This record gives sequence, C-alpha cells and structure tokens, in this order.
Amino acid sequence: MLRQTLRKHVGHVGTRRVFSSIGLSQPEVETAVPVVNLVVEETAVDSDELGRKLKPKEVVDQLNKYIVGQNDAKKAVAVALRNRWRRQQLPDDLRPEVSPKNILMIGPTGCGKTEIARRLAKLAQAPFVK
Repeated sequence: MLRQTLRKHVGHVGTRRVFSSIGLSQPEVETAVPVVNLVVEETAVDSDELGRKLKPKEVVDQLNKYIVGQNDAKKAVAVALRNRWRRQQLPDDLRPEVSPKNILMIGPTGCGKTEIARRLAKLAQAPFVK
C-alpha cells in the first residue's frame, strides 16, 4: 500500500538505469523518494526545558522566520516534536507502549524539506542527520 501511495504522489523515476550505471544488477529501491530523517537524542536537551520552550505555535513561528510557505508541513513537524517530548515525559514502564513516530518528507526539489528539518533540529538543539 505504501508503494502505491508513493507511486501516486511521486511516480517512477527509472531506477534501473541509475543502478545499472553504478554496477548493481537489481535496484534496492523501486521509487526514488527524498527522505529526511531527524535523529533526536534524548540527552540532547533537558526535556522540561524543551517542553517549556518549544510549544507547537512557537516552533511554527520560528520556522516562519526562515521558511516561506509549507504551512502544513511546519505544523506537522511542530506537533511531532511536541509529541516526542510528551513521550519522553512518560514513566519508563509506559514508554514501550507508545511507539515514537517518524517523519517522512516527500516533495519536489527545492520545496523546503531539508531546510525545515535543519531548522527544527537547531530549535531542538539536536544533531541533524541527512
């Protein structure tokens, strides 16, 4: 189902030609999708400080200073950051019950995926891994 959704929104980009040009017989990925992974270490920021400083509205306001448009994406990552903080506040015995969510950003080149991720990582004082 994920593959169908990705094809619908992104389309096939001819990965066989790309993989054969670098010497691989089978493509490992069928559809090329820009993916941004945010890796937030739990020790990067004191969790009380993170929750106090970074409300979703404030995160969106900070992102608005640097990123034009992409309002839905900015809101989504702000809420995801807040939910991550909330998960960290759970007692250790409940944490495994609430699985963390990842962020997958898909879009054309130059729409702001990487910039949103960089700015969000900077706000959270977390390392950025691309």
